[in-house]
Amino acid sequence: MAYPEPQGADREMVKVNPTPRKPRVLLAASGSVAAIKFGNLCHCFSEWAEVKAVATKASLHFIDIASLPKDLKLYTDEEEWSSWGKIDCWRIM
Repeated sequence: MAYPEPQGADREMVKVNPTPRKPRVLLAASGSVAAIKFGNLCHCFSEWAEVKAVATKASLHFIDIASLPKDLKLYTDEEEWSSWGKIDCWRIM
């Protein structure tokens, strides 16, 4: 059973972007020997997607950072912990 539209309902026009954007992919590597393939995966995914990557300190032993795509943003443990700050419990209360 079809429901009729309410009378006098205004429809809002939605603008659609005519150019589709690439899918977004986040690749992660842990400290496994499988991380040797990480650079290859980054290159393959970069051909059709926007790629960002996360790598643990242990995985960097297996990853050749120089071989990663130049436009790839690589997040590491060092960046995570260097930006962390101690929470002052007295200010919260």
